[in-house]
Amino acid sequence: MTTDDKIFISLISTTGKVLLAESGEGTIMIEKQLHEISELFGYQLNILCLSEYLEITVYHGDEHIYHSIIQATPGIASLSRISAVKTLLYDINSGLTLEKANEKIQEIATAPAIYPAWLRVIGTSFFAMGFAPLVFATWTEIWINGVLGLVSGLLCVVLEKTRFGILFPLIASFTIGIIALTFFYDTAMSYGPVFLIIPALFICIPRDTMSAAAGEIFLRQINCWISAVNLCIYVLTTDGNRNFVGDGNNECDISCTRQR
Repeated sequence: MTTDDKIFISLISTTGKVLLAESGEGTIMIEKQLHEISELFGYQLNILCLSEYLEITVYHGDEHIYHSIIQATPGIASLSRISAVKTLLYDINSGLTLEKANEKIQEIATAPAIYPAWLRVIGTSFFAMGFAPLVFATWTEIWINGVLGLVSGLLCVVLEKTRFGILFPLIASFTIGIIALTFFYDTAMSYGPVFLIIPALFICIPRDTMSAAAGEIFLRQINCWISAVNLCIYVLTTDGNRNFVGDGNNECDISCTRQR
């Protein structure tokens, strides 16, 4: 294995890990981007991309030089990191050397978050308050979502660096649901608890993530959000059936009548 081979392996492995870690909104482009890099530097790849794993086999000509399985858990995508990788791909297409490309991807992979944790918490609160008018009509629900957004942002920055980061959507949903039903019970009952907490939880499973997962189902890709899409379809279907067969006062439905 030559020095260039080692540099290329470092470049392609780190790029794959960064792309996989930021793939919460879709893994469709990962294989294409890695193949594009390899072709520009005269290598060939055999890639299997799963929701949290990326298997890469590297060939140089007819010689098999490397095989690895890369693991990364997708979370809330960092737009700055995604943008930096796209800029790097453009630079590689423009003639960036292998050594410089590897140096840049290492910098991208190890770069700290652009915004401090406290500002991200406030930003999450503002996001929830900005989204709330699309669901509610009064200021009361808007400031309530500001409070719930603070809790959601705080949980995000606390959990993301721990082993419980993968459980953030579950923990955030449970915590915010309990807070909403405990401290804002009357409002939750007026609009429905799910509607009240949707803006504050929107950073957990945003709709563009669900759209990307649906697209990957169509393209026969395996994505970590496919199970979430299936769950949403189930919930919407059962909720629709309940509303269809129930009366306007939710006193009784067909299933209850049959049981009686």
